[in-house]
Amino acid sequence: MRPTFCPRQQAFDLKKIKNRALPYLSDSVAPCWRNGEGLPVHRGWEFTLELSGIVMKTLSSRRQTFLKPDPVVPSRAENEPQRGSDAEKNLRAMAYSDVGGLVSRLAAAELRVVRAATRTARSPVPRSLAIIFSKLGNGWIYPLLGGIILMQWGLFGLRIVASAAVSALLLHCFYPIMKRAFCRRRPFQAAPELRSLLDTLDAHSFPSGHTMTLAGVLTPIVILWPATTLWAVAMGVCVAWSRLATAHHYPSDVLAGAFLGIGVGYPATACVASVWG
Repeated sequence: MRPTFCPRQQAFDLKKIKNRALPYLSDSVAPCWRNGEGLPVHRGWEFTLELSGIVMKTLSSRRQTFLKPDPVVPSRAENEPQRGSDAEKNLRAMAYSDVGGLVSRLAAAELRVVRAATRTARSPVPRSLAIIFSKLGNGWIYPLLGGIILMQWGLFGLRIVASAAVSALLLHCFYPIMKRAFCRRRPFQAAPELRSLLDTLDAHSFPSGHTMTLAGVLTPIVILWPATTLWAVAMGVCVAWSRLATAHHYPSDVLAGAFLGIGVGYPATACVASVWG
């Protein structure tokens, strides 16, 4: 007779789990266990393996059902982009690309305006006028304006001339610095199909020195001699057009020069008037 394996000799009482284990036991082990018989030795190991498998399966099913980990809710700090993170770098790069695209579109639009202005100076008469206005803006127009003012106003005209001279002097103190700081190429340098009608006084485009100086000189004249307003506006428009028609400047160069001249000419006139009495 073969030795038997008795469940009573184990450290745990197998009878307590008899009813729970029977449905899960195989057909070769269940009859012996159900009838209270002992298990043969070779069946004892089989029973042990099956029972351990049942226990492990039960534990794993209970763990999956009842012991699921709580969902991890990302904190607010994790959702927000951190400084130096890839998301922030991507956003910054997109912003820079948008700004760069806007600047390139504005430059292309300005170049189209310059092309249109140069087409107005193709015939001989407009071309000659553009050259004359540009050369007058080189400096020849200012002695002429001073003589007209002195002839009209006498000694009072000295106040107008002094205000215009102070304005022009202040403008040309920082004008070369701005030219070197921006280093903007002129239209005929950026677009080879554009032809310069005359030589330039310097290498860079921004801002327009002709428009800036003329606006700075005409502002005191208009303030102290209001009757010259229309003549001053017409003169400024002619010089601004000539700078575009000769392919020397962009529209933004001309506008910046006009604003600089007016912005410096007005306070310069007020200072000279307060000192002059």
